[in-house]
Amino acid sequence: MRSLLSLLVFVGLSGMAQAQSVAVMLGDSGLTPDDIKAVLAESEALYTNPEVQAGDKSTWQNEASGASGSIEVTGVEEGCVLIKHIFETKEKAGQQRAEFKRCKRADGLWQLE
Repeated sequence: MRSLLSLLVFVGLSGMAQAQSVAVMLGDSGLTPDDIKAVLAESEALYTNPEVQAGDKSTWQNEASGASGSIEVTGVEEGCVLIKHIFETKEKAGQQRAEFKRCKRADGLWQLE
């Protein structure tokens, strides 16, 4: 399994900038913009759940691009959620992996940490 990204550290980005940053980071992964939207939506549904816990999972699939993947919460600690993405695309052989850490700020917004 090829490691696409290690744990990413970004501080002080707005939600839109974070979404764009994730899209840029995943740009060479073979994921289409619609794939990335699906990844972000499924991921957000997990980490914003007030009852989120390690082991929570979700899957996504884009029939148009042939890409699919799974998202798993690997840890929850002090207002932060660790998320592991495993996905496959037609553009790249084999599974790819990305891991992110999202933390809830005092103002209630989530950021990449």
